[in-house]
Amino acid sequence: QRQMCIRDRDYAYILKTFNSEKAEKTNVKVRDLIDCGSCNSEFCDYFLYPHQLEVVKALERGESVVLTAPTGSGKTESWFLYAVKRIKENGGFRVLAVYPTKSLASDQAYRLYNYMKCLGFNVHKDGTVYYGSLVRYDGDTSRKADVRNSLSTANIILTNPQMLFNNLTNIRRPNLVVLDE
Repeated sequence: QRQMCIRDRDYAYILKTFNSEKAEKTNVKVRDLIDCGSCNSEFCDYFLYPHQLEVVKALERGESVVLTAPTGSGKTESWFLYAVKRIKENGGFRVLAVYPTKSLASDQAYRLYNYMKCLGFNVHKDGTVYYGSLVRYDGDTSRKADVRNSLSTANIILTNPQMLFNNLTNIRRPNLVVLDE
C-alpha cells in the first residue's frame, strides 16, 4: 500500500494503491459513517477496508482521489459512502459516476439501488430502469420519461462516456465526478 501526492499543472490528487491480499478490515462499520436508520442490511454492518475509510476522509477534506484496487475490493463503496454522507447533509449534493460500459453501470446501479432503497432514499426500479434519487442514464434508458424527469433532481447518475458526449446538456453540474473501473 502506498500513497503519493502527484502534482500536474497545479492539480493535486491523492493516489491510493490497495493490495487486497494483505488487507485487513478496520473496526469501522458503514453504520459508523452514515445514518443507516432502520436499514438492517448486511451493508450497514460491513467492516470497511482501510482504503475505503481513507478515501472517505480525503474526499471530506476536499481532496481529489485516484484509487487503484482489485475488483471486489470496495472501490465503489468508497465514493458511495462519502456521497451518502453528503446527500444526507445536503439533499442537493449530486454525483456523476461514469462507467466504461452500459453493462457495468447496470451492475453497479443494481447494487447502489439496493443500498439506497434500504437507506430510505426515493429510488425506483422498473426492470433495468432506475430513477428517482439514483438514475441509470444510457442508451437503453434515456428515452424513458421517469429517467428524463429524474435527471434534474437525482443525487446519483450512473452513465457511460458515450452518453456524456451525446447528452451533456441534460445533466446538471455534479458536486462529485467519479470514473469507476
